[in-house]
Amino acid sequence: MITEVQQIEMKENISYNSFLYNKRKENSFSRIKFAKILHINYFKYVMIENGYLKPSKLDIKNISEYFGLDFNYYLEDSRGYPSEIPEKSPNAIVSFIYKILGSKALKIVLTVLSVLFATLAITGLVCGSKVDENQEKFYGPTVLALRDNVHDNGTTNFSLLDDFTYPQVSEVYKDEVEHTEKMIQIRTTNDQTSFDLDFIEIYWSDTVRFYFEFEQYDGLSYGYNYDAYRYDNGASYIGSLMNFGKTVIIDDKEMDEDTVLQIKNIFENNNFSEDFEGLIKRELDTELDFESDIASPLYNGEYITSTLNLTFALVHIGSIVFLALSVFGLSYAMIYGYKNKEINVFRHGDDLLLAKVEPKPMKRDFKFTPFLPETFMEILGIVFVAIGSYRVVLLSSLLGNFSTENLNIANGNLLTLQMLGMFLLYFIDFDLFMDDKRVLRNIIMYALLFIVIYYIEAGLLSSLSSTESAISIAVNYLMIPNPFGSVGCYFGIMAFLYFTPKFIKTKKSLIIYRCCAILPIFYLIVSFLLFNGDVFFGMDVSNYWFRYFFNSERAAFSLLAVSYLVGLYFLRLFFKIKYGEEGGTRFINGNRFIFYKNILVSLIVIIVWAIDLFFIGNARPNKMGIGVNGLIIILVPFLLFYHPHKGPRNIAVDWLTQFLYFLSMGYAYVLAVFVGIISLMV
Repeated sequence: MITEVQQIEMKENISYNSFLYNKRKENSFSRIKFAKILHINYFKYVMIENGYLKPSKLDIKNISEYFGLDFNYYLEDSRGYPSEIPEKSPNAIVSFIYKILGSKALKIVLTVLSVLFATLAITGLVCGSKVDENQEKFYGPTVLALRDNVHDNGTTNFSLLDDFTYPQVSEVYKDEVEHTEKMIQIRTTNDQTSFDLDFIEIYWSDTVRFYFEFEQYDGLSYGYNYDAYRYDNGASYIGSLMNFGKTVIIDDKEMDEDTVLQIKNIFENNNFSEDFEGLIKRELDTELDFESDIASPLYNGEYITSTLNLTFALVHIGSIVFLALSVFGLSYAMIYGYKNKEINVFRHGDDLLLAKVEPKPMKRDFKFTPFLPETFMEILGIVFVAIGSYRVVLLSSLLGNFSTENLNIANGNLLTLQMLGMFLLYFIDFDLFMDDKRVLRNIIMYALLFIVIYYIEAGLLSSLSSTESAISIAVNYLMIPNPFGSVGCYFGIMAFLYFTPKFIKTKKSLIIYRCCAILPIFYLIVSFLLFNGDVFFGMDVSNYWFRYFFNSERAAFSLLAVSYLVGLYFLRLFFKIKYGEEGGTRFINGNRFIFYKNILVSLIVIIVWAIDLFFIGNARPNKMGIGVNGLIIILVPFLLFYHPHKGPRNIAVDWLTQFLYFLSMGYAYVLAVFVGIISLMV
């Protein structure tokens, strides 16, 4: 018989899973013990309490008998839709970490570190610029006077490879018997704001041409870059050699023996020092010792300049990285600190937008539930990201050996696979991060990651692209993959659409705040247009450092993420208006809405895939990353049957998956650094 107290209790409008959770907590039962008492399988009970499953008729009978009431009451109307149950209290270790994060001492230390690293970053940038502006001083007055003498008294020559015109002094010698020619040349640039002084000797015969350019002098040996070309067989050799006295070491192992002998003969029968000294004396009326007055100062100047540039570049880039870590830590301390467990910036709900009408009765929830768990989707996304991230390593390898095939692989299926994995993880995050602390954390985290990579990209690639080397050609095709700005925008859109600041009090101000979601969307559009400025506006964006600031994901995936976020917001708002704030929240937690949501995102994927399919084989859209994403259709079956996690979350699992996600992407950046350094050294 149902008692009066139980009848009153049954009138509480709480969901079936909240009823079980509250009763278990009231009696201090563990889930295992409570499941045994109710004669329900433990794993099934966990699914019921978390809102994944509805209890069977036998389960309802057992629950009703134990509590002395008809449990069917809690499965009717809106009560049949599960609601979120309170999160687990942090364990001792997690609470201790939050307490440390909330301590004033740690916040002061992180603030001081942030200021320190910001100062070092500015110092590295300023000092690096000063080195570039004053590098002439490192070469000494004799070398600078020679450079000015060549510039003022040399003749003008033309080049299609370097500067269009440049000053130079030179002499040509012909041997009519051997049918050979030799040219000795010293040249500089018209632009005297940067230091450049080249010493070159070129030899011709009927069958071969040898080009030698002085590189450095270290007190023991001359160093030369050489370019040998044979007319008789079309073979070309590029490399360097060192002259230890009269012993020549050639580093090109593929050069034929005849060419090797001719190079050795040139070195054994010609004195480069005397050649350059004689040219300077005859053409510029100046007597210099090549070894002491030119070679050594040139080497010292190059060494000092490169050492200082490397030092200040490392200080600048390193400080930017550690500044980002300090700011991220400080943000964590402010958001997750024990004393600030609730950030109190946002509140949930769109109550200001909801019509003041009587909510309609809710339909019965589906008993059938989507069956692909969140963890499976996370693992799948992480695997896709890990495989696709290898493209970063491939791109870095192009610095040493440029390959169109590797470039196409990196920017083809590997990029698509990486984007597939990242979207799966974003899709899960949109359910997982319905928590203002998590959203704020991710906005800060991804913004910092984007800025750090942008600094490295703008500094490294811009400097390499300005060099007169083969690497500069490869750099024009390279972009360090940096989709983190786009990810930060997605979470920014989420913050504007799904959370309401505490200070918003009127419907008008809330509408204005919601419309601010247009700002990150506008940035994504502008990024796409400027990043592809050569296609849209005919801009030469290959060496524009600011282009790296607009490095983003492919348009298809940005369209996918933005459409889903906006579409899901209006879908949620529709049911909240229909069923009221409380009823709408329960409906959103039910299986019926999960299917609606999954159908929505699947339809968006199909539409984006169809648009992309239309542009397959079209060169201009393909260059912009449109028409090359056919693999996205494989997302549909996974998204259609995905079921989000409900109930208390396991903090250890959350942190583990977060770590695996960054590992799956970060390993490629670490490997790319090593591959890039080795490529540049070799």
